[in-house]
Amino acid sequence: MWIACELVFRHYNPGKLEEGMLFMNELYPGHDVKEHVEVWALTKEGMHKQITYDMMVFESGYPVQPWIMTDNGRIAAIPDELGWFDPGNISDSLIPFTLKEMNFIMREFDGLLEIFVNEDELQKGIIDPVYEDDLVILRFLTDDEDAEELYLEEE
Repeated sequence: MWIACELVFRHYNPGKLEEGMLFMNELYPGHDVKEHVEVWALTKEGMHKQITYDMMVFESGYPVQPWIMTDNGRIAAIPDELGWFDPGNISDSLIPFTLKEMNFIMREFDGLLEIFVNEDELQKGIIDPVYEDDLVILRFLTDDEDAEELYLEEE
């Protein structure tokens, strides 16, 4: 069973830079139509010898981790569990949940998406995601075919 959740990003302080760390940019702040968050990963090329952790935090803020939260603020999935995405009619198989999907969901759905959970446990009030290779499965909010088409156009 699919339930609606929200992709949220929480800041953390690891104290040092590592390749693959995620950071956020707020794009078009104050512009009602375009304002959204963009997430980007620190690359090896972006890790200059001259740049320190403190400089990076000053320039870009603390790194972030993606979490999946329910509408009542409960954790549905932690960062280490995020990994699979069901692109709907685009493909018959799951694809990796990457920055591309995160940014698309943040921009087009204000962070709202769905997570696949155990229906029997949900009836008891327990959010128990279904895991595939120890990773949860996510998809577009309400299996929106227009979103699928827009997502395909971006490829």
